[in-house]
Amino acid sequence: MISRPGLQKIFVYAPDFYPNRGGVADYGYNFSKQLQKNGLLEKVIANIRPSVAYDLPVMHDYEKNERRPGNKLLDNLFLFSKWNTLLHYGLLFIAAYRFIKKNIVPVKDAQVIITAYYDHPTGVFIRVCALLKIKYEIVFHGLDILTNLRTHPKLFVSNILNASLLITNSKATAKTLEKKIEQKLPPVYVLYPGLATEKIKDIKLLSVQEIEQKFGLLLGNKIILTCVARLIKRKGIDIVIKAMSDVVKVHQNIIFLIVGEGEEATNLHELIKAQQLEQTVFILGNISDVEKFSLLNISRIFVMPNKSLNDTDMEGFGISFIEALYSNNLVIGGTHGGAPEAIPNGEMGRKINFDEENSDKKLAEILQGIIPRLKDKASYDAAGRMYVSGKYDWSLLFDSYMKYKLSTQ
Repeated sequence: MISRPGLQKIFVYAPDFYPNRGGVADYGYNFSKQLQKNGLLEKVIANIRPSVAYDLPVMHDYEKNERRPGNKLLDNLFLFSKWNTLLHYGLLFIAAYRFIKKNIVPVKDAQVIITAYYDHPTGVFIRVCALLKIKYEIVFHGLDILTNLRTHPKLFVSNILNASLLITNSKATAKTLEKKIEQKLPPVYVLYPGLATEKIKDIKLLSVQEIEQKFGLLLGNKIILTCVARLIKRKGIDIVIKAMSDVVKVHQNIIFLIVGEGEEATNLHELIKAQQLEQTVFILGNISDVEKFSLLNISRIFVMPNKSLNDTDMEGFGISFIEALYSNNLVIGGTHGGAPEAIPNGEMGRKINFDEENSDKKLAEILQGIIPRLKDKASYDAAGRMYVSGKYDWSLLFDSYMKYKLSTQ
């Protein structure tokens, strides 16, 4: 445990938090758990209504509401729409001011860590922290930088420049921040997402038969590929489906399991049908952590072809790669954003530029070359798990972060 007076009153402002799914929610929860473990956490301010019992001190009485034009009376009239927007932001400011004044200001040496900054209400909350002289740090995940610079650039830049520390989930996100903000930044620290490996070790994995029964699959003697991701364009899942059309001609015993939900689900279902892959590619939707790690445990290859969409989007890191590696998968991902930092060089990892045309053909070639040479899965155990345990365990990552903080006091 690392502890020191002056670092002990930390509030975590987490707009995206457990039980929500995804890398950002996972980051906020595990960061908070490490603060708690080291005696540094005061409370988590989570903007979601609890549906589970928390093992953390979580506050739910701060409501954030995003402005959605068209929802208010007379929003169809320009002047009324502007007035409604101004009123909305004014009420946001008042709510943030009252909450911070009541809950954070009275706590001596209080600090705030904002674990996600994707919306304007979060920007207002940060602005009020600055006005009330509350020391704060902001975590960036990649896309949040691009989004805020398009929507609220002045407030975003001001909030960044007033931070005591900027935390990024990868070197790529740090470079994006430095490139896009053309002013001298506060200190920037790269704190990679990690895995709570001790917790994962305690998961009782499902057997192959239990997985088959749960999802209605036949997995015997199958070479299993997986992808765990939100079903959005950036994840490039359509590329894998197209590649499978070529791969299945050579390797009929292959199956591709997609875990996740999102706006591209309908398009992906239609693509599967168009490619006549209904018996090869399956979208399983959102599943539990037990089910996820059970699937990864029997999977041989994990593929997530992240792409930049002409530099309008980015994969800040890719915690799914780390989960797959820990579960002994060979992983394949893109060369854009922070994904290359998550994917090891050598036998356990492959990186492809999925922004290029015909990248599905390139992926198919790589898969057709890998599959005949797949070793017994047990041989990957030491390499994959050792790689993750030595580099991406949350305890190790957090210790390094705290040592950095203490060195700058």
